[in-house]
Amino acid sequence: MKTVLKNGNVFYQNKIQKLDVEIDGETISQIGHDLDGENIIDCADLLVTPGFVDLHVHLREPGFEHKGTIKTETLSAKYGGYTHIVAMANTNPCMDDKETIEDFIQRVQKDSSIHTYTYSAITKDLKGQELVDFKENNAFDIVQGFSDDGKGVQSKEMMAKAMKEAKAINSIIVAHCEDEGELEKGACINLGRVSKENGLVGINNASEYNHALRDLQLSKEIGNRYHICHISTKETVAGLREYRKQGLPVSGEACPHHLILTDENIKN
Repeated sequence: MKTVLKNGNVFYQNKIQKLDVEIDGETISQIGHDLDGENIIDCADLLVTPGFVDLHVHLREPGFEHKGTIKTETLSAKYGGYTHIVAMANTNPCMDDKETIEDFIQRVQKDSSIHTYTYSAITKDLKGQELVDFKENNAFDIVQGFSDDGKGVQSKEMMAKAMKEAKAINSIIVAHCEDEGELEKGACINLGRVSKENGLVGINNASEYNHALRDLQLSKEIGNRYHICHISTKETVAGLREYRKQGLPVSGEACPHHLILTDENIKN
């Protein structure tokens, strides 16, 4: 049976257009005007797009089910228009070995409502001391790269080793950039006027961009793919822009609140 989504604002050929979309079984069979079918769905005033992809999610399972589960979080993603997601490795146990990944696969097959993948950790238990078995973990189709999200890899030498391991298997390093040497005890808010007015310990920009710039240079020297998580400083943006100008396979992301909120929004 053919289904036609009619009168939608369709994202097609890199722009939004008033179009109809014909679906035959599980295949988009035609996009155009005045299409007809057995099952008509009126999409007037609705946006019709390909499924969204989120490269950085936290499903919290296993270990933190009081925060969320594979079932609840993938349903949330589905109803938000996401069809493919990649979960971070900071679960408990950490996604750092074959057994934990195999267990995650079983959980996903049972409870996920969309296409769900994961990163392997970069270091065992995210402690930054010993690399995981990159080749073994990468052998699973569900593993899309390597990340210690939640913890920065503090050692330049350890990050260089990780990049070389990732390059050898054509995988990617997805980095949480946080130089703990720049963090003061009790740091809880951006270092700026609001933190000073309220007597709060601030977090300076260098705590992010030190690692970002270090890693971008390593990526250039080693030649591997590299992605920066949740960018929130202008220095990191400028560094990433410069290395991308050189044609290097590096990328980054920002969260919605990084784009629309500042510390001025939390003065109360």
